Amino acid sequence: MSVDAASPEARKELLRAQRAGARLAAVQELYQMEQTEQGSLAVIRDFLDDRLGLDDDGAPVEEADPDLFKAIVSGVVEHQESIDAAIIARLANGWRLERIDATSRAILSSAGYELNYDI
Repeated sequence: MSVDAASPEARKELLRAQRAGARLAAVQELYQMEQTEQGSLAVIRDFLDDRLGLDDDGAPVEEADPDLFKAIVSGVVEHQESIDAAIIARLANGWRLERIDATSRAILSSAGYELNYDI
């Protein structure tokens, strides 16, 4: 059944799954960027080509919204300073951002961007 022929509930669930996939991919790429010191453009290109690309039949390799993925990764990079400041303001006294592990920082940055900017 095509997406267009699917019920409204099925379309809604597909959209939810694609957005969830994009969020997961964005967190993975933000983590990768921190670990490898690659720039966002290279990471986005590689991820779109290798993981969010198309298989031999032209079907998506992974169900994820590529536009949301790009928006989150690019937005976090663009607004990193203000996102970090917002996170730091909510940390317990004496905590520094560097004390939070890289995976958690990627999750917090991604969520902070999505909550504070209209995407």
